[in-house]
Amino acid sequence: MFVRFSWKVSSFGYILTLHFESNFKDPMAYPNQPLSMHRNHQASLHINTALLKQTKGNLRLNGREVGRSSEIQMLKHFEWLLGVLVVTAAALTVLKHFFKNHRTSSHPLDKKYADALEGFKIYLAFAAGKLVDNRIPWRGDSGLEDGSEGNLDLSKGMYDAGDAMKFGFPMAFTATVLSWAILEYGDQMYAVKQLGYAQNSLRWIADYLINAHPSENVLYIQVGDPKLDHKCWERPETMSERRPVTQVNASFPGTEVAAETAAALASASLVFKNNDPAYSSSLLMHAQQLFTFADTYRGSYSVSIPQVQQFYNSTGYGDELLWAASWLYHATRDDWYLQYVTELNGQSFADPSTTWFSWDDKLAGVQVLLSRIIFFGSKDMPTIENLHLQMYRKAAEAVMCSLLPDSPTATSNRTDEPPGYRVRVGLQPVSYSLKYSSVEGGLIWITEWNPLQHAVASAFLAILYSDYMLTSQTETLYCSGNSYKSDDLRNFAISQADYVLGTNPMKISYLVGYGTRYPLYVHHRGASIPVNANTGCHDGFKWLYSDNPNPNIAVGAVVGGPSLNDSFSDTRNNVKQGEASTYNSALLVGLLSGLLRKVIRDFCEASGHNVDEALRNDISHGFQFTSVDDLGKYLGVPLLHRRVTYATYQYLVQKVRDRLTGWKAKHLSMAGHVTLAKSVLVVLPRSIEDKRAVHLVRWEILCQPIRQSGLGVFQNEDLLMKRWADIMNYHPQPTRLYLVAKKPPVHNGGSDSPG
Repeated sequence: MFVRFSWKVSSFGYILTLHFESNFKDPMAYPNQPLSMHRNHQASLHINTALLKQTKGNLRLNGREVGRSSEIQMLKHFEWLLGVLVVTAAALTVLKHFFKNHRTSSHPLDKKYADALEGFKIYLAFAAGKLVDNRIPWRGDSGLEDGSEGNLDLSKGMYDAGDAMKFGFPMAFTATVLSWAILEYGDQMYAVKQLGYAQNSLRWIADYLINAHPSENVLYIQVGDPKLDHKCWERPETMSERRPVTQVNASFPGTEVAAETAAALASASLVFKNNDPAYSSSLLMHAQQLFTFADTYRGSYSVSIPQVQQFYNSTGYGDELLWAASWLYHATRDDWYLQYVTELNGQSFADPSTTWFSWDDKLAGVQVLLSRIIFFGSKDMPTIENLHLQMYRKAAEAVMCSLLPDSPTATSNRTDEPPGYRVRVGLQPVSYSLKYSSVEGGLIWITEWNPLQHAVASAFLAILYSDYMLTSQTETLYCSGNSYKSDDLRNFAISQADYVLGTNPMKISYLVGYGTRYPLYVHHRGASIPVNANTGCHDGFKWLYSDNPNPNIAVGAVVGGPSLNDSFSDTRNNVKQGEASTYNSALLVGLLSGLLRKVIRDFCEASGHNVDEALRNDISHGFQFTSVDDLGKYLGVPLLHRRVTYATYQYLVQKVRDRLTGWKAKHLSMAGHVTLAKSVLVVLPRSIEDKRAVHLVRWEILCQPIRQSGLGVFQNEDLLMKRWADIMNYHPQPTRLYLVAKKPPVHNGGSDSPG
């Protein structure tokens, strides 16, 4: 936390700002959403010197003598008192919150989660198309003609796993999870320099999904023939085989894939809403059209296109409809989408289902996402919808309780049976029963094929729910009579993350490139074949069966994971355990980013800097200040902004452009053009290049006299006099006596009177 003093000019006088500010925005808040968390991380206290007009007698204003010199001299000595009061109040706030809220976690956070997150490059390992800003030397352009059979540009997007197929269903799920992670934990990604890469990866997928939706009731859901593709082992950059495209439409519906794509684009529209409004609007338009298409022409894509059953078979589409409608409600604030998931379809689609959050089943994600509304935005909601949402929250609590190892509802039956879970989201009781296996090392284990996806997905939901509880100040989670805290869910998430990162019986990190021991034979074509190898479709299989480790390291890839007995066979042909996938990586990015949030949370709790609304009002009332959130602009640039982007300085750039292209420009030489540009651009903060820079304008410049283009803030006797007058006139007698006794003696013609 830091305190910043600043002045702002208005037609009514100068405004002194005592600005208590954190460097961290609330990472839980979605842009412009009514359900956003409103735990304020800043408090701006403003004093308008125009109030001085209410005082009687003469004053000194900006160096002009206007009388009452004795009081002014006395008030010069009072300047220290105002500072002491401010600093004391801040210190007391810090101490109060430290002793009230500071808790020590049983799992001290070290830098391993930051290190793990910093190494993520896997999206470039999966990316197709003409790569931009490629950070991986062994990857290049590929799939440039994808979509040409349908006269479309489907070159972008990502290959789903170790092959060269583009499956729209898991790709859209990857985008939705990545959007959710960015929305909740974008600041943590930014802190480890991953936010830009995550946003670029999301945009790369979103561009593909937009192009795959050429008309309202048509969606292309696949590029490539999986049977033909799996007969080859070659680098994507050298493949030359035919790549057909597959679509769903009104005659051959694919509700689940269309709805998942709608969820992906709706959530992505929130990510880009502030930085690229036009792109965000385009994403949202496609999302709404796709949802209408999915809901109007209901049918499973596994039935319409039977060949997908061998790869990404869908077990139903009700969860995807709820999932898409939930994200569209967040993106549009249209109550119809909320009614869709509650009154209209809550009981139909949210009845019997599994609890495991995955590319196939979104119900647990729906329950957690809709619980967010109950936590933060249900005060003004109609009663019937509120009751329905409460049932979603109860269902989410049931999932959380089932994940906690010592919860009464966590089964002791260690089998690999599918979980049995029934919940009715209408006005009916919630019942649940969860069965899962747990390997000796503590990992949740559901299936032998890509077992890590369920463990990481469950941990991601747990860290989200833990943060929802913490930020909403929800103290307790009740599980069949037992009570748990948000830290219990966090500790569960930590246990799953630590297992993935190497705290397991095999002592191996399943995140490639992290730690000293990780899989060397990842089932990934590009990683397994040398860049300079001149191999085609069939002769590339020698690299699949080679005994040598992969020549290229797929840093950031998350492989399938261990068997039920904690064992792991690091062989390239072990697809169940050794193949990486985009959705595994997206889920782990979200989980690790959530664990990084503990650093910010502990700082805010220890420093008392989580300034809630009540405390903010108390400070404002106690000092008789006005509390605001906006300090306005300086030279057209906002004085407060969360993150420097092109849009932040677009006003200045446009001004320079207008001056250099207007009619006056023809009277300027080249040197004149340069001088004009420099004179404006010199005010831009150096923080773009120097991360240590903070101030937009040097304090020394602001403090210069007005005749020297400053604000004259050192001459603030008028302000001090007004504050002293308020204290003497309106505060209780003991307060006045205390202040008079504590102030330094003021000598003015033998008088020591407070005036």
